[in-house]
Amino acid sequence: ILNEIERINHIVKELIEFAKPSAMHFQNRNINNIIMNLLNLFKYRIEHQGIEVEQDLPKTLPKIPVDTEKIKVCIINIIVNAVQAMPRSGILSISTGLYDPDNIFIRICDTGTGIEQSCIKNIFEPFFTAKKEGTGLGLALVKVIIDRHQGHIDVKSDKNGTCFTILLPLKHKDADMII
Repeated sequence: ILNEIERINHIVKELIEFAKPSAMHFQNRNINNIIMNLLNLFKYRIEHQGIEVEQDLPKTLPKIPVDTEKIKVCIINIIVNAVQAMPRSGILSISTGLYDPDNIFIRICDTGTGIEQSCIKNIFEPFFTAKKEGTGLGLALVKVIIDRHQGHIDVKSDKNGTCFTILLPLKHKDADMII
C-alpha cells in the first residue's frame, strides 16, 4: 500500500508541476557534477540490471544557468526511461560538451528496445505513453522544463536504442536574475 501511495503522490506532483509550473531559480552550475550525482543515485539499479555506463563528461565544460532541481527532474526522467528500456543489460551512454558557441549539449543514449517511430512525434505530449505503467507526464514535463531553460530537446530512436539530446544555453536571456 505504501508503494502505491508513493506512486500516486509522485503522479500528483508531476501533474501539479505540469499544470502550474513553479518559479524557476537559476544558478550557474556545473552540469557534469549534477549528472555524476544522479548516476550515483542510480548506481545500484544500473549495476543490478547489468547495465554498463559510458561517460564523456569533459572537465572543461563551463558552468551554465540552470534551475538545479528542475534540470535533475529532466535527467532523472530520461535515465529512468533508459534503464526501463534495458531490463537485462545494455549500455547507458551520457556525454556533454559544447554544441556551438552559445550552447552546451547533454546526450543520454541507451541500447534498449527503442521507441516506435509512430510514437516519436507524440512522446512529449501530456498523457501520451506506450508503457503499461506510464503516466505520460515524464517526458512532457521534461519538455516544459527544457523550454523554460530556453533550451531544446531532440530524440532519435530505432530498434538499437534511443538517444536524447538536450541543448542548454551558456547564457540565459534573464541573466540579471541568475545567482
